Amino acid sequence: MLTLISRLFSDRRPAPRRQRRVQLSLESLESRDCLTAPQITSFAVTPLDGHLVLLSGQVTGNPPGGTVTFGGVVAGTTALDASNNFSLAAYATNLGAVTAVYTNGPNITSDAAQATLTSDPPVITLSLTHGPNRTVNVSGRVTDEAPGNRTVYFSGAATGSAVTNAYGFFTATLQATALGSLQASVTDPWGLPGTATISITNDPPVIVNFEASEQWGNLWNFSGQVLDESPGGLIVQFSGPNGIDGRTVTVAANGWFNLTVPVTQNGFTTVRVTDWWGAQSLMAWSIVSITPL
Repeated sequence: MLTLISRLFSDRRPAPRRQRRVQLSLESLESRDCLTAPQITSFAVTPLDGHLVLLSGQVTGNPPGGTVTFGGVVAGTTALDASNNFSLAAYATNLGAVTAVYTNGPNITSDAAQATLTSDPPVITLSLTHGPNRTVNVSGRVTDEAPGNRTVYFSGAATGSAVTNAYGFFTATLQATALGSLQASVTDPWGLPGTATISITNDPPVIVNFEASEQWGNLWNFSGQVLDESPGGLIVQFSGPNGIDGRTVTVAANGWFNLTVPVTQNGFTTVRVTDWWGAQSLMAWSIVSITPL
């Protein structure tokens, strides 16, 4: 009996309490708690004028502040702005590599970023028109990273120089000494040359629309037009009946000429003109036929 009672009591013992299992998790360190390595991005070197260049870029993964130091063909230091961008105008000693390193304290330094300062040779375009007395009007443009204030030198059939404006355009009036090639040359700020060539040519003048018309009494008017690279100032020579033979007239800038003189004889009137280079036109002619009174 006692044994039975003890078993009953033992079977009614409280169940053991279940232990709560607590799992501990380690909070990972976020990037806000751990600085990532700084890096320079978008690093560029832009030529400005002469040897002046603009260095620009951005620093990512860094705390605010700090400086960027440049080396290679450009030396200098600049601070970051509020957006971690940087820019610096500085002079380059030559074409070549430029390095940039970001620092902020003794233990925060980026790897060096590199950009290359390059330059294309300048390119010259030329055009030419003739002026009086063997002058030529030369115009053109220098295309380059820094085209302004460049001196263009001319050689060959004419000599002289011209200075480009801010956009590279230039003009010059030169005294030509001969027909033939005219060379233009220019050097950019880095010593790279550019050249171009144009030819000075000449065609003989041509007289067109020449006619003689009777005015009143014995006065006659002779007119015509000279076609030439530069007709203004050329001299037209007349030959023919009394009153016209040996006469001359100067051609206007638009090529036209006009002469009114008394003529007392019938006959052919001819005209010729010689241009600035000594090339002579073919003769043009008209008939003088005086109306009897």
